[in-house]
Amino acid sequence: MDIQDYINIQTPYVRKNSVILSASDIDQDFMLHIDVKTPRYFYPRISEKQAASEDKSVPRITVAPTLVGCIIGYAIVHGDIRHLDKGAYYDINKFDFTTGIKPNHNLVYDARATSEVWLVTYNEATFRYKPTTIGKLLINKITNTRHSGNKVSEVYEGVVWIKSNDKVRLDYTGRTIEKGYYKIVADLNNLYIPNISKITKSDFDVVKKDTTSMESLKPNYGEW
Repeated sequence: MDIQDYINIQTPYVRKNSVILSASDIDQDFMLHIDVKTPRYFYPRISEKQAASEDKSVPRITVAPTLVGCIIGYAIVHGDIRHLDKGAYYDINKFDFTTGIKPNHNLVYDARATSEVWLVTYNEATFRYKPTTIGKLLINKITNTRHSGNKVSEVYEGVVWIKSNDKVRLDYTGRTIEKGYYKIVADLNNLYIPNISKITKSDFDVVKKDTTSMESLKPNYGEW
């Protein structure tokens, strides 16, 4: 079976509201995923944490081509920070990518914002997917600003460490970051990272020290 055969056996609604996406379509041969504690392998499944309106018929691993897409897609970052008071600490993982399923907003309400892609099992080789942890993301501040017309913008602040040689896409603008340490300010309402600056390892470690470690919590893999 190939991925087209897999699409063909899905419900008419899924077939109508999704497309097959390949690495050549986005000029990127890996996808990103953030998680509290990364398992050795991920297995496509139906998450218990999906929104009520989201498709619950296709077992999948949810990934995104950009870091902002991961933050939005994870959804519970906001709750993690509020619950833990000091901040939230995540692995940045990559999955080698050749092909997957791209749902539209009828299957996943925030698909336009995240550019979400599903990794699915359509043959023996895709029964499970092996992640590679390429860095860390620490979110330590969320600021809500009310504008005219009662519009509220939500800005996430934090630091990023990329330890691999990969060029990691930040947002829909196509900008990338490489190996090193960075401070980010992410405007999730506008779906991009307007401010990013290089920092030192010492700067990163200061934020890390002040950020609650989440590694003792129950693993959340597969929740988005």
